[in-house]
Amino acid sequence: MRLILEDEARIRLELVGEDFEIISEGASLSPYHLLGASLASCTTLMIASWAENAAIPIEALTIVVSWQMTNDGLKRIAQLEIELRWPGLPLGRLGAVNRLVDLCPIHATLQQGAEISRRIVS
Repeated sequence: MRLILEDEARIRLELVGEDFEIISEGASLSPYHLLGASLASCTTLMIASWAENAAIPIEALTIVVSWQMTNDGLKRIAQLEIELRWPGLPLGRLGAVNRLVDLCPIHATLQQGAEISRRIVS
């Protein structure tokens, strides 16, 4: 897989090669990029499992995740967008792929929220 940091608010995940590599197109790796990469890779795994059973090749699949920050002065993501680019995906399978995106545990966590506890040990 190849993770491309397109800019400060956008990543692209391509299914290229056997190793995982990070390529910067002018952005420095940030926690926001890692969050986008988590969402993209989780989505990819859900789709890959289904596509294998459906005998649909995924080599051309690219997932782009972009985000917008809040404008309230907080360094927080207000909105995420997932764009799937999949040349060759049969049109009759679009509904199934849409449902698969929702099944990604990272997607579900971001939509529903999660309780975060904290412990500081010295």
